Amino acid sequence: MADSRMPVSPNCSAALIYTQQKYYTKAFKDLLKVIQDSGWNDNRSSDSSDSSELETDEEQQAVYQSQDIGTHLYTNTDVTLPSYLVANTCTEPSVEATAVGKHNSRKSQSSFIKGTNSLPPEVADIYEELCGIYQKLQQHNVEMKQLSNALKEKAKENKRLKSSFDTLKEMNDALKKQLNEVSEQNKQLEMQARKVQARLENLQRKQAFQEVQKCKEVSQATQYLKPKQTEKASVSMKLKVPHSVQVYELLTVLMDWISDVEISNPKSEENGSRGKSLCINQLPANYVQEKCAKILPVVVEQFQLAPLLSPKLQFSLIKFAYWILRQLGKGSQSTMASTLRRLGEDTFKGVTYKPTEGKHGERAADNKIKLAAFYKSNNFSLRFLSTLIVLKTVTQVDYLAQALDTLCMDLKSDEGRELFVEYDAVEIVLKLLHLPNRCLISSVLDILLQLSMEPRFFEPFVENCSNEAFFKNAAALLRDPKSDVPVLEKLSVVLQKLSKIKSNKKYFELFNIPQQIQEIQRSANPDHAFLVINLNSVLFHLGYTKGSILSSSANTNY
Repeated sequence: MADSRMPVSPNCSAALIYTQQKYYTKAFKDLLKVIQDSGWNDNRSSDSSDSSELETDEEQQAVYQSQDIGTHLYTNTDVTLPSYLVANTCTEPSVEATAVGKHNSRKSQSSFIKGTNSLPPEVADIYEELCGIYQKLQQHNVEMKQLSNALKEKAKENKRLKSSFDTLKEMNDALKKQLNEVSEQNKQLEMQARKVQARLENLQRKQAFQEVQKCKEVSQATQYLKPKQTEKASVSMKLKVPHSVQVYELLTVLMDWISDVEISNPKSEENGSRGKSLCINQLPANYVQEKCAKILPVVVEQFQLAPLLSPKLQFSLIKFAYWILRQLGKGSQSTMASTLRRLGEDTFKGVTYKPTEGKHGERAADNKIKLAAFYKSNNFSLRFLSTLIVLKTVTQVDYLAQALDTLCMDLKSDEGRELFVEYDAVEIVLKLLHLPNRCLISSVLDILLQLSMEPRFFEPFVENCSNEAFFKNAAALLRDPKSDVPVLEKLSVVLQKLSKIKSNKKYFELFNIPQQIQEIQRSANPDHAFLVINLNSVLFHLGYTKGSILSSSANTNY
């Protein structure tokens, strides 16, 4: 095969892309290698020199690109090429080649592909295989880019869905929390509705009963509308007698005398003490109670008939009624339920009255209906005694709750505490400390706590609480699983005060209060430190250590 020289113009090299030149050089190397392997080794020395020269050309192509395109460079390579390659090379430099470089490169590439038909079949197969692989690589790159873009979009979509899911989850949790709160409120409202319904039914029954009683009173009043003239005169004379102020002053003095001297100092059989009056000591044991039971309805009637003009008369009447109530036993109180209920309602609500006529038939200047307030009076002593009477006689829970709140407010002053001790009111309050009056227990314990804090009121507080009735109720509260923590804390403080008295240890042991305290300590929440400390103090004052408690509980189990 004859040697031929291939002149290379800078226009052609500028038009071809560097990657295409590199691609062609590699293709030439592959062709030469195939030719050498297939037996075309006529000019092996020349071929080897050609391959070396091709390598040098590849290194010099980068230098040629930086030179001016207008200059003509000719590179002589001793490469033996087929005729179709020689015919397709650029022989002369052209000015228009720069403008149409891209078109020429495509044309040369297409001509080179067409020229492969004259190559040996092995070389043509290799070339076609390389072209196919190249096209597949290009398609693969395009697909990879598309897939990467799709993957990015999917990732963004997943992030958006995840954020939406988190938001929905938070909203779901918030809705669940709100639902739980609403359900709790619904339960509480249902309980309140049942209580209100029961209260409404009681009020309706009470109203019906009062209407029946009123009808009876009206029917009875109509029967006596036409009495004889003499009876009218006698009644008018009787009504005019109490209008004298001196009579009411005398009545006030007598009630104060009886209340302070006789009724307020009853005979104590347990201590063996005797009253001041020798006359009363000579009377039967139940004489005073019987007289009090007879006179109490008359006293209650005075709330309606007597013109309560002065607070002094009101206070004397209330104090007299209070000491009569203290003298009455449980049996007499049960038989006088209606009288006690009327006394409590008149004391709580007050009594309305109309001023009577003066001398010579002249009416008073102020003819308006007035109210004699007892429980709502501005006089502290009168209000305090009225509160105690309400607690002693009334059975309605709402009235009792209001009275206890008023008593708690009054006990914040020294005057209220002195009156509380003077009228021996601890017994009245302690009777409300039992489980049926669950809503009143907290207020009762508040009153006991106020008394236990002051040293001068501590002794009467201990004397009234050191009995079986109080410790029985306290043990019932400790056993009750429905007792609230604040109630137990208040009760623990009261028990701590009482545990310091050695004589009270028998009451603690009688109702197994130390064992109950131990059970509460086992199941108590660690957050309720105040309750636990007070219970430990009670056990310490009683002389119960942990070892002694465990041994006593073991003995009881066996």
